[in-house]
Amino acid sequence: MIRCSLSYLGVALLAVACTKDAAKPVPAFEGRWNGVNAATVYYTAVGGQMTRQSVSPMTSMYLVVTQDSLLFYGTQPNGLALVNRAYTRQGNVLTTDKTSIFIKELSDDRLVVRFPGFSTNIPYYEWEDSYSR
Repeated sequence: MIRCSLSYLGVALLAVACTKDAAKPVPAFEGRWNGVNAATVYYTAVGGQMTRQSVSPMTSMYLVVTQDSLLFYGTQPNGLALVNRAYTRQGNVLTTDKTSIFIKELSDDRLVVRFPGFSTNIPYYEWEDSYSR
């Protein structure tokens, strides 16, 4: 009798140990994101190796993401939108009429996006903006 109870306990423990973890829900991209910092990342002309990074606070703006628009607002008293860009999203790539923006990190409370350089000047550089909820 004790042997049967132990067998059932063993099967129950095995079943619990073999269950898959539930898939985490995808963090929401839409909503308001408050600016944290902006970084300029510099690269060499040959080989594309990062040479340095310059980071500055970005608390003077916030981003509102809707289903099809990226609205960059200043935190000045008038609160006007600085930039309004329509976009489409495929995976971690946002495509606008001007460029592609890459989602480098997305969690419930953090968003990091990378903008490719718009200049052919050397050294080549890109922008990386960090936001929080």
